Order: sequence, then structure tokens, then C-alpha cells
Amino acid sequence: MSHPAARAGPFSEEQALAHIEALWKVVEPELREDPSVSEAHARRARDVLQAHGTGPLVIRAVASGSTGFLELHNRGPDPLRLEDYEVTSDLRATVRYRLPAGVLEPSAALRLEASGDVARGPWHLPFTLPPEGGEVGVFNATRGPRPRLYGPEDAIWCGPLPAGTVYERRGGGTGEGFEPRPREQVEHDTRAR
Repeated sequence: MSHPAARAGPFSEEQALAHIEALWKVVEPELREDPSVSEAHARRARDVLQAHGTGPLVIRAVASGSTGFLELHNRGPDPLRLEDYEVTSDLRATVRYRLPAGVLEPSAALRLEASGDVARGPWHLPFTLPPEGGEVGVFNATRGPRPRLYGPEDAIWCGPLPAGTVYERRGGGTGEGFEPRPREQVEHDTRAR
């Protein structure tokens, strides 16, 4: 099955969410009856499944390779303090890159260069995004004690993309789910905003 066919079929957002919901219906009763699982942890597991991508700060676009980047978008009604957020290319890591101080206004976007070299400036990430794909997440750094083992504000898992292609959130940051788009079209749309 080709990547586009898979994304339109068994790996579409609608089918994936339906599958997660079906799995939760099987797992939830077991969690409630398991004496080694606290009610708070069971509830948090459900929250993690539902929460990512629903807050004001979301991932708008991801490009991999030598000129890779991560673009964040504030789709909420209020300005966001950037220093309250961390990004990572390893969702299981408890040490993440804390964003520099600044404000992201409503409807604004911020492009972070995935150069692997923070010495190049505050908007360069300490990691790169490999061409074969991977994961990226944005976390709220103000939640909970360290280590922060909670769900991301938003995350994307992406596979390899053809050269010149970017994963972008549908609706330019306002929609749900991601789709591959030509890089020059994403960059043009970003300049126009």
C-alpha cells in the first residue's frame, strides 16, 4: 500500500482515532480493576490520549533533512510566553529544549530551525530531523514536578517524505491532522500570513 493510500485509509486521522477509542474501551475496565493502577494514573492515561493538539500552541509544520524545521502556531486567543514551552525529537525524554523568552501572539507562527546547533542563535534547535522521519513534540514546561512525564501539548510522528515535501497541519495550523505539502507552497503561505 502506498503512503497516500495508507494515510487516506487505515492511517487516516478518523480511523486512527476510532481505533484508539475502541482500544480504550477494552483497556479502561482492566485499569479500573487493577489494584496496582491508581485512579489518577488511569485518568491521566485517558487525558494523554485525548489532549495533544487541542491546546493553543500546536505544531503547524515539520520538515526534515539538512534544512529541517519545526513551525509552531498559536491558535489560541491569548499571547503565549515561549519560555513556558519545550520541544524535543524524543517524546520519552525528560530533558527537552526550553524555548527562549519571547511572546507568540494569537494567530502567529514561529519557525525553529532543526540545525542541531544552538550556537547559531536562539531559534536553532539542538537536534536535527532525519530524512527517514521521526517524532517531534512540544510540551508545557510549567506543568508538574520534574521529571515531567505527561503528555505533550502537541506531537507528530512522521515517516520519510520525498525531497521538497513538508508535513503541515491542515488549515495552516487551525485544523486537525497533518498532510504532506510541497515545501515551497508551505513557505509561501507562511510569508503571506
